Amino acid sequence: ARRAFQALKGIIRLQALVRGHLVRRQAVATLLCLHSIIKVQAVFRGRRIRHSDVGLTIHQRFGGGKIM
Repeated sequence: ARRAFQALKGIIRLQALVRGHLVRRQAVATLLCLHSIIKVQAVFRGRRIRHSDVGLTIHQRFGGGKIM
């Protein structure tokens, strides 16, 4: 009975390790997706500001030079 219990404890420990690894891997994938979404949002926000009247005014007042 002790041997079976020890084997069961080993299996449970292995399952916990695998589950922890899978959870960490899923968390990393989620964070990478969020990071890429935020980068795309920043690009579009900058593009929208550059092409707006407010962005043009700010650029002329502070930036000078050519407009992209």
